[in-house]
Amino acid sequence: MTTLQVSTTEPAQTLSRRERLAGLFHRYFLGNVRRKAGGFVSSGIIATVLVAMVITLFGTGAVGPKLNLYDGAIWLWNRDRGEADRVNASAGQVDLRRPLTDTQGHRVKVIQDDRHLLLQDLDSGTVTSVDLKTLNVSGTLAASAAGARIGLFGGSLLAVDATEGLITQRDATSFKPIGSPIKLPKNLIGGVFDGKGRFWLGSPETGKVISIRPGNKGPKIERQISVHHEKHPWAMGALDDGVAVVDSSSFELIAVNGHGAVSKTAIPSISTATMPDRIRGDVIPITDPVNRKVIVVRGDGISGGSLAKHTVRALSIAGTGNKLGTATAFSERLYLSDEDAGLVRVVDLEGKSLEDFNTGGGPVEMESRENHLMINSQDTDRAWVVDARHQITGLRKNSEGEAAGIPSSAGPTTAAMTPSPSHPGTKPPNSPSKTGPTIGPKPPVKRPPAPDAPVIARVLGNSDGSVTVEWYAPNAHGGTLQSYDVHATTNASGGDRTFSGISHVNGSSLQRMQIEPRALVQGASYTFTVVARSTNGAVSGPSSPSGITRTQP
Repeated sequence: MTTLQVSTTEPAQTLSRRERLAGLFHRYFLGNVRRKAGGFVSSGIIATVLVAMVITLFGTGAVGPKLNLYDGAIWLWNRDRGEADRVNASAGQVDLRRPLTDTQGHRVKVIQDDRHLLLQDLDSGTVTSVDLKTLNVSGTLAASAAGARIGLFGGSLLAVDATEGLITQRDATSFKPIGSPIKLPKNLIGGVFDGKGRFWLGSPETGKVISIRPGNKGPKIERQISVHHEKHPWAMGALDDGVAVVDSSSFELIAVNGHGAVSKTAIPSISTATMPDRIRGDVIPITDPVNRKVIVVRGDGISGGSLAKHTVRALSIAGTGNKLGTATAFSERLYLSDEDAGLVRVVDLEGKSLEDFNTGGGPVEMESRENHLMINSQDTDRAWVVDARHQITGLRKNSEGEAAGIPSSAGPTTAAMTPSPSHPGTKPPNSPSKTGPTIGPKPPVKRPPAPDAPVIARVLGNSDGSVTVEWYAPNAHGGTLQSYDVHATTNASGGDRTFSGISHVNGSSLQRMQIEPRALVQGASYTFTVVARSTNGAVSGPSSPSGITRTQP
């Protein structure tokens, strides 16, 4: 059994019923249930059970709104710093950073689900898996920079050498191969999971789309469906249940549902076509950057892969130049980057121009996730979170003095949004907007007083191998304490941990957190510090450190 030796003469703590039940929840639900489910439990099940158990064990009001244990966070790539930044979409702020060596200045694609974070270096071809519990690198995969496609769904990873037509399944954490690879025709396109767990690839050479299912014994071809248009230029995007293909030479859109049924429709003439890799909902946007227009195809059955009932509309995009990014449909609006103008253009589905905003120039990536749209300017420190009500929060990704794995204290800012050049359909910069971002200068805001630094009471080793950190709630100086961050640092390689969003328990001067044995490295000496956060956004300084050593029996 794993034991702990504590660098203090304090006796081991007798855990409260609440702490024992919380530990039981972590060990049983996150351990046994995940193993029985093959390593994947839906976030809906977790959220439902978690909320019920939290209310039962801790009482209402004990868990703060920033405690996002499983989802609600989106990782963005910061090319300037060579790091992945985690954005808490519900709180609208960057709260964690993870540098990656030898990638500064590189183009990196972020691939994630609620349990895994993959960083695909598009310049070198290397794919890195980051353990979201420890922020350590758990696996690396060398791939072709030009022809590699990586798909991730429910913990299943499919890697595609699109040039050679080779598909392999791998463990999403270690990249260990699973089963035998599949050989398909060369020069594939696509390589994205739909919402039902089908991995879609396209073969323009043969005129077929292919759906693949990962399994315990490796990948299997589910269907190969002929959509014709052989040797024509294709663009392709996975739907909620199926796939969409557009042929920019014959001006036709083809939808294939999960059962292989094919439906087609004609679209207006276009020079080139791009679509999002993943299309969510019942709107398919097809971007023609040369002619600065977007073809919008919408209908009730599109998310299910059917064009039986639909409308088609061609929308013109304001401005000049042909460096339009791929339009993303989100909450009845289209968002697309205009690199020549240094803007994100925003239009409704009828083609009306809304309020654009500045990006600072360079390429911009977009991802719809957790009912938010993330807009990331890779070459600057700017990013934006758009919610379903069209409220836009500007973020600054760079914050000096941050260490790897330490939460960022930089909250939302409107400084990243500045007025765009006016064009027809856009309101003047100083006019109020009910739906667009807040723009223009703002008066200085008086910063609220920060809480005092917490004082650690003791760090205890428990008989089950866990560690309990106890500290006294600090003076909030008129504010209201909301949560704490516990930082565990060590000289052991990759052993640093940060536990954020630990809720302040009202009415208790002594606060505590229990850390499971698996969260810390055996044999390593740790130093713990605690930071307090108020509901007004103020953050305290760190507590004085207190240490502990983990040893094997």
